Amino acid sequence: MKEFILHYCDKCGDLTDEFSVKDSSLICQICGGNLKPVPREYTDFTGMIIEPNKKQEFIEKVLKLSPNFDQTAWDKRVAYEEVRIRQYEMLKQEQTDKPKCPICGSTNIKKITLTKKVVKTAAFGILGAMDDAGKTWKCSNCGSKF
Repeated sequence: MKEFILHYCDKCGDLTDEFSVKDSSLICQICGGNLKPVPREYTDFTGMIIEPNKKQEFIEKVLKLSPNFDQTAWDKRVAYEEVRIRQYEMLKQEQTDKPKCPICGSTNIKKITLTKKVVKTAAFGILGAMDDAGKTWKCSNCGSKF
């Protein structure tokens, strides 16, 4: 069985798994630095993550002592990761805030806009637009309006 190897960039500190290393290229996709394997004494038993209690030691004793380490590249990568985490959290919050269809439970729904209601009223009259009255959403899966 092939052993999993976690790599780090010796310039910006980015961590990457062996599956992200393209064409056996050991170049960081973020800053162009060199990718090196994380020493086994810093990883968990799977080799997939750095042990949380050894992370700071790894940063101080391995990464920051690298002759290629660049504090500016490190700061840029950390800022980039913070932005990505905030974007992920916002997206996750949007997904949990989105209503679900009461019939089938799907979140694949579309808003029934005021413009759609006006156009339908103009085209079919008041009686033709009655099925949208008081409705805000339409399920794209089952077609129910709620």
